[in-house]
Amino acid sequence: MEPNPYLLRTIIFCTIYIIVLCLTIFGNLFVILAFCFDRRIRNHSNALLVSLSFTDLLLGLLVFSTLLVNELFSGWIFGEDYCKFYLTSSMFLNIISSNHLVIIAIDRYQIVYEGVSYLQRRNVFNSFLIPVAIVWLIATWVITPLAVYPDEVYIYNSEGKLCRPNYLAILHFYVSLVFIVFPVLILILLYKAIHSGIK
Repeated sequence: MEPNPYLLRTIIFCTIYIIVLCLTIFGNLFVILAFCFDRRIRNHSNALLVSLSFTDLLLGLLVFSTLLVNELFSGWIFGEDYCKFYLTSSMFLNIISSNHLVIIAIDRYQIVYEGVSYLQRRNVFNSFLIPVAIVWLIATWVITPLAVYPDEVYIYNSEGKLCRPNYLAILHFYVSLVFIVFPVLILILLYKAIHSGIK
């Protein structure tokens, strides 16, 4: 009897999803708990990493758990309302996560180029609360049009068990610029400058 290729594919993908989900959840939980219980690593730079870990933890719980169920049932089973919530939340958290990488890179850049003067004027407000608040505000500003006009950016089909972004929509292109293109360009420029500064 020949093995069922679809069953084999499902087993492989589900195994990968479970591994990634466990690594995402427990890895980020470990970072958060280590920061909470170990005073030696409580500093402003690590606080940004913890904020990133919290966002990635939410991403893992929402995205990978949903993808796992999606794979097990060979399509979307949660209905249209959750489809819109899932895709909006996924994009929202991705924007926050990618922009966290930017503010972490900015923090590293200032440490390299301003050194002691930057470290001395850093406090919980100007090096943590304000940057993180700006990241969340940017994500809220970017994602609002998607929440207002969900039918323009999502494709949902109950019969075909389909729930995915409309990659041809102008709004989706606009979001992609904010959470992929711009952050990547900024990160490249910042880390190139950091590398030059260290040399």
